[in-house]
Amino acid sequence: MAKSARSSRKSAEESPPRRAVMLKMDEELRNEFEVLATTRKKTVQQLGIEAICDLLRKYGRPVSLRDALRKSAGAALPKDAGITNKRRKSTSATA
Repeated sequence: MAKSARSSRKSAEESPPRRAVMLKMDEELRNEFEVLATTRKKTVQQLGIEAICDLLRKYGRPVSLRDALRKSAGAALPKDAGITNKRRKSTSATA
């Protein structure tokens, strides 16, 4: 029993901190949300996170730290940086 308590404590330390968000919605919308969660075999929590992430993407906001870094790195590169994946033709190619 002590081993499982230790492992749950360790996983809690490794996971990023989470904060609660409360949304008020009418009963009809809540029921539809629960039906959707059941049909998709997801929890209401998972659907809520998916919805918030989709909303952030819709408005061009980063969803994760990785997205934020990727976006800021892309903004830092000048448009004429000339970064391509194409190979240059070699001058010693067949004539």
